[in-house]
Amino acid sequence: MKQLTLDDWIPGGKYYESHQPFSPTKILFCNQYNILCFSDGFVILSNDKIHQNSTQSTSFNQLCQPYYHSYSELSSKANCEIKHPTFYFCEAEGGFILLHLYEDIHFLIVKLNIEHNEIEDVTIANAPEVPLYVQSNENGIVAFSTQRNNLYILDQKRRFNILYHCTTNYKINKTPSRDEFGIEHLIHWSPDNQKIAFYLTEDEKVPEYPYIHLTDIDAPNNKRFLTHTTKYPFAGQESESTRIGILDIETKKIVFIDCKDDPTEIPGTQRSINHQNSYMPCLSWAIDSKHIYVCELERSQKYFQAKKYSADSGTFESFLFDEEDDCYVEPEHSFLSISKSKFIFLSQRTGYNHLYLYDEELKQTETLTQGEWNVTQCIGYSNNKIIYLSTENSLLNQDAYWIDIDSKKTSFLTEKKGHHTLYLNKTNNKWIDCFDAHDNPGEIIFNGESVYSIENPLNGYDLPKQTIGSFPYTLHSQGKMIDHAIYYRVTFPMNYQKGKKYPVIFYVYGGPHVQLISNHWGSSTKGFEEMMSTEGYYVLCADPITSMNRGHKEESVIYPYLNKAQIEDYDASLDYFFKHFEDADRNKIAVYGWSFGGYMTLSMLLMSKYRDHFKIGVAGGAVIDWRYYEVMYSERYMGYENFLDKESKVAKENDIKEKIDLLQTHLYLIHCDNDPVVLPLHPLSLINKINKTGEILDLIDFYLFPGHEHNVKGPQRIALMNKIKSMISNYLNK
Repeated sequence: MKQLTLDDWIPGGKYYESHQPFSPTKILFCNQYNILCFSDGFVILSNDKIHQNSTQSTSFNQLCQPYYHSYSELSSKANCEIKHPTFYFCEAEGGFILLHLYEDIHFLIVKLNIEHNEIEDVTIANAPEVPLYVQSNENGIVAFSTQRNNLYILDQKRRFNILYHCTTNYKINKTPSRDEFGIEHLIHWSPDNQKIAFYLTEDEKVPEYPYIHLTDIDAPNNKRFLTHTTKYPFAGQESESTRIGILDIETKKIVFIDCKDDPTEIPGTQRSINHQNSYMPCLSWAIDSKHIYVCELERSQKYFQAKKYSADSGTFESFLFDEEDDCYVEPEHSFLSISKSKFIFLSQRTGYNHLYLYDEELKQTETLTQGEWNVTQCIGYSNNKIIYLSTENSLLNQDAYWIDIDSKKTSFLTEKKGHHTLYLNKTNNKWIDCFDAHDNPGEIIFNGESVYSIENPLNGYDLPKQTIGSFPYTLHSQGKMIDHAIYYRVTFPMNYQKGKKYPVIFYVYGGPHVQLISNHWGSSTKGFEEMMSTEGYYVLCADPITSMNRGHKEESVIYPYLNKAQIEDYDASLDYFFKHFEDADRNKIAVYGWSFGGYMTLSMLLMSKYRDHFKIGVAGGAVIDWRYYEVMYSERYMGYENFLDKESKVAKENDIKEKIDLLQTHLYLIHCDNDPVVLPLHPLSLINKINKTGEILDLIDFYLFPGHEHNVKGPQRIALMNKIKSMISNYLNK
C-alpha cells in the first residue's frame, strides 16, 4: 500500500489538491449550460451532454475530462499568472464570456467556442482601482467597491463606470460587523437588476491596532519594515455604525435607509431600539424590486425587529415582527421573497432553526417546518415548493428536502443521506446536488435524473482507521440539566497492534458555528488527525453541546461562561474514550486547538479533571481575554452589560489570565503576527502576566509565525504542522 506524507495530508502541501475529491467549489448557470468551477480550472457542460453520458458507467471525473480548462491554459493565453480566481458571471454571445477577478486591478474575460470546446480569446480588463467586494447580476454586469470609497460597475460592453463616491466618514470598502450575522456580501443586486443595495460602515471612534509587515531587505524602495493599523472594536468599547444605501443604476440616484427616521415606538413591537448602536443583518430584496427587508438588532443582541423599507425613497414602511431571548438572538439568514406580499424566513424562536411563511397583508406567520432539528439553509423557491437543507435525519447530516407550501408535505429531494451542497438554477428550476459522506468521496446529482460518482483519490493508499459515534450525557453546567448527545471521532494509530499502549491527542474546538464531527468526506481538522496517527497516536475529537447545528436550546448554554459546558462535555468524552479504548494511555495525553480551540486548550489545561494527565497543551491563535476580542462576538455570548462593569465576575471568570497560576503542564503558544481576528495582544498579555510572577516560566514556550493572519496557510502550513508534531512528540514520548 502507498503511504501519504504531510504534503498529501495538509492544505498547502505540494500534492494536497491531487488527493482531494474532484468536486466543484462553485457552480454557475447560463441557459442550458452548467459552469462547474474547481480549484485549478473549470468545466462547461450542456444538459444534453450530462444526460447522454448518464446512461453509461461514466464517473464524474471522466464526464468532465474532455471539457476541462485549466488555469495554466488560461495563463499561457493571457500571458499572466492565474491562481484560484473567482467566477462572477458567464453569458452566451456566440460562445461564453466568463468574468472572474484574479488579483490586483485585473478582470479576465474568456470567450469560448462551446461547440468545439475551445478558448477563442482571453482579454484583460483593468479596473481604475483595485476591486474589493465584487458582485454580479444576472445580466452580466459586475459591481464592485474600492479602497478609495468608490462604487463601480463593469457593464456588458466591458466599460468601467463609477456609480458613487462616498465623501462622508462612512466606508463602502468593508463588510459591516466584521462579517458576523451571516453578512457575506457588501453589494446586493435587485431582482430586476436595476438597483443596488449596499452597506456603509462608519468606524471613526473604533480604536486602531498596529501591525508590522516584514519585507525583503533588497526590495526596491524598501523601508525595512512596513507598519499598518486595523480598526478593531473591542468588547464593551466604541463600535462601528452601519447604514444601507440604495442606488439606481440608470439615474445614479442614491437614497439611504436611516433607522433614525423610524418611529421611536412602533405599534406591535416589544420596545424601541437604540439606533446608534444597532446592527443591520439580513438585508434582502423584495421580489418586486421596490422594497427591501432588513433586521435591526440592538447592541445587546437580545432583541431584533424585522422591517420593510421603500427602495425608491429609503423611508420606513412597515414593522413585520420582532424576537427576543434572555441569552441572545442571532438573525443571519436572508429573507426569501416569493410573492408581492409573502416571504420565507428562518428563525430559532422555538429553540431550533425552522422555516416560516410570513404574509404581509394578513400580518401573520405560518410555521412550515418544526421539530427538534435545524433547517441549515433555505436554497430557493420553485413550483410552490421550498427547497432546503436540514439535520432532520441526523445531526451529522445535511440532507436535501422540499416542502409544499400549501399541503406542508415534505420529501427528500434526493434519497442520499449525508452531506449535500445544493445549487438551484432560477431560470429553469433545475438543480445540481454535490453530495458526499464520511465513507463516500461524493456524487454529483443533476436534477435527480443523472448521477455521477466521484472517483476516490485515496484508493490504493494506506489510511488510518477511523470510527464515528455518540453517547448520551446529561449536562449539569451552570445549574442546568440538559440531556444531549456527544459526538466523537477516533482515529486509530497507524500499524495498530492490539495490546500495546498508545498515547492520546485530544483535538478541541468547542465554539459556536463549528461542527467537527459530521457525515462528511474527510475530517474537519485539516489533516492533523491523520498526521498524528502516522506517528503512532490515538486522536480523539469531540463536539460538545455548544457546537453548530444543535439548535439554540442547546448551543445557548455557552452564555455567559464560554468554557464551562465544554469542559464538562470534554471530560465526559475522555471518560467514555478511556472506558471503551482500553489500550489508550490515560497518563500520556496532549490537547491541541486553534482560535476558540486554543482557548479551550488552555481551559482544559487549567480546569479539566484530567489536568494531571495532560503532558502538553498546544494553543494556536488562542483567545485569552474576551475583553480584547471583538464587540459582536464577545457581547453576544457573554452579555453586553458584563463588559461595562470593570469588576464583572463573568468577564474575569472567562479570562485565562485569572487562572494561569493553576498551570502545571507544559504549554506551547503559537500565534501569527498579523492576526486581525485574535490580535497578538492575547498571547502577549498572558506572557506579560506570567513574567510578572515568574513562577511558571519554565512551563511556557511561545512561537510567533510571521507574515500570516489568523492561521498559517499555503506551503508554510507544513512547517507549522511539523512544529506542532515535534512539540507533542517531545512530551508524549518521554
